[in-house]
Amino acid sequence: MTHPFGKFMMLSLVFFAEFEHKIRAERQAEGIRKAHANGVRLGRKAIFTRQNVDDIQRLRKKEKYTYSQLMNKYCCSKMTIRRALKNTITVRK
Repeated sequence: MTHPFGKFMMLSLVFFAEFEHKIRAERQAEGIRKAHANGVRLGRKAIFTRQNVDDIQRLRKKEKYTYSQLMNKYCCSKMTIRRALKNTITVRK
C-alpha cells in the first residue's frame, strides 16, 4: 500500500470498522443496562439450591467427604464444589 490512494482506502476501511465497533458496543451496553433495570439476570443458570450448598458444606466438614466424592455425587467440577464451600456460588431459588 505504498500508493497514496491505496493508503487512503485502507485508512477509510479502518475508520469505518472502528466506528461500527464502537456503535455496536454502545448498543450492547445500553441493552445490558435495560436488562438489569428490568431485573433480568444474565449469565449461566445456577445449578445448586441453598439446600445443596448447605449439604455440600456439611458433607465436607462433618462427614469428611473428599472433593472427588462430592464431584461424583453432584455431577459437577471441583471448582464448583470449591465455590460452594466458600459460599461464593450463586444459588437458585
